Amino acid sequence: MKNITLVESMRVKGHVNLNKYLVKKFLNHGFRVELMLPESSLQDYDELSDIVDIVSVKCKNKLFIFEQIEFYFNLYRMLQKNASPNKILFLSYYPPIFLFFSKCIRVLRRKFFVFEHNTVPNKLSSILRKLIFKLIDKKITHICFLPFIAEHLVRQYSKSTITFIHPLTELKTENKKALYDDYYFCPSKSVQRKDLITLLRIMDDSSINSKVLCKYDISDSRVIYKNIFEEYSNLIENSIAIFNPVNFDYRVSGVAFEAIGCNKVVIGNENMFFNSLKEIYPNNVVFIECYSKSIKLPNSPLLDAEKLNALEFNKFLKLLKLEN
Repeated sequence: MKNITLVESMRVKGHVNLNKYLVKKFLNHGFRVELMLPESSLQDYDELSDIVDIVSVKCKNKLFIFEQIEFYFNLYRMLQKNASPNKILFLSYYPPIFLFFSKCIRVLRRKFFVFEHNTVPNKLSSILRKLIFKLIDKKITHICFLPFIAEHLVRQYSKSTITFIHPLTELKTENKKALYDDYYFCPSKSVQRKDLITLLRIMDDSSINSKVLCKYDISDSRVIYKNIFEEYSNLIENSIAIFNPVNFDYRVSGVAFEAIGCNKVVIGNENMFFNSLKEIYPNNVVFIECYSKSIKLPNSPLLDAEKLNALEFNKFLKLLKLEN
């Protein structure tokens, strides 16, 4: 049986569904999966305890930075004792601490990979952050969720990379009944006032009598403002479209992939992320600049998300050199 070790050093709620998806995909391909977590994260993965080997990495410190230091220190000692040649994939990582860890593990005869979520520096990042990222050991292979991110890491930092298109994440909705009638859903807190006003103006020009659910408070009767929206999956599935005009630079939007997985159209600004996403899913991505004179959103054909995910994961295994 083939073995793979997955390490999640951070407790990021937004990554849990993707991490579970990856675990189950490896299991379906006949792998024995070892999942290494800090004690504080164990409860997020209870449902996997009967099907994978969950290894708890003890951390007495609860303050984030000190917990990370202790986690990597204990992880290194555990890897030293374990002679298994497993390839090790870090599902996320904290660059300032991982930098030192990446130098220490050079002596271990393992192949290490890291998933890039929001760890790649952008133009506005500090010199120190860019330096830390640059100094992460070159033997680490960086897994990027879109090709333009991988190309940037090779060009700017001379990193070893592979591309794994972010899965179209399956949302689970117990309550299928729509909570609101006829609405656009804007789940990101990062939306700017000008973009929200643009959408409202488009609705006026196109005689669209709909609501906008968002986390930005603006004085307009069509806007339903809440700091937290319960039943997120339900709101995605029953919306007209997802309004997500955020510049993600060298990271991706999990919301966008979840929405496309539900065969929804995502409205965004024209930038590197959305340009790349539109190349892959042309019928599910609309630029707000192009939508301004439209009366209706284009009807996107049904996507076979399961088939697309399977094809992409098979490519991923080949890049990892783990294929059958």
